[in-house]
Amino acid sequence: MLHMSRGAGTFGTAAAARQAGGAHAEALRTFRLLNVVGTQLRRVSDAHMRADAMTTRQATLITLAKELGRPSLSEVAAVMSTSHQNVKQIALGLVRRGFVRLVTDRHDTRVRRLIVTAKSDRFWAARDADDAAAIAKWFSVLTRPELATVNELLAKLSTSLENQQTTSDSPDGS
Repeated sequence: MLHMSRGAGTFGTAAAARQAGGAHAEALRTFRLLNVVGTQLRRVSDAHMRADAMTTRQATLITLAKELGRPSLSEVAAVMSTSHQNVKQIALGLVRRGFVRLVTDRHDTRVRRLIVTAKSDRFWAARDADDAAAIAKWFSVLTRPELATVNELLAKLSTSLENQQTTSDSPDGS
């Protein structure tokens, strides 16, 4: 396993500089670090929720269903950057456990919408304090201003990536 203490200062810089001629080395290093950190966060999050047989992907789906208010499977798939089928598989597992319901859209019977159940609300309410404390511990190496900066930068990057995807999805490619 790559430890960030070893990799944070050098991860990919020499190889990136050679590979990209130095011009894009920092972007490549950032991309690689974000992938590693994302994987690490999912691993510690999954471990934190394992006793309750919940995964990070399941928690994300429930959060999105709650925040978006009766979203379709396709809407959740788009936000999660995954396939409709993957979201459906995650949702069906949550349906079996009583955390969400799948209902047919009133206007289009082909569309299934997610509704978070009262059981799910109770489950998360019982976990909120412990989950918040765990997440705070994971990020405790960063100061409050550093976290605000990370949030600002990641939001900016996310918006840019969404715009690039929207542009590449347009019929004229512009």
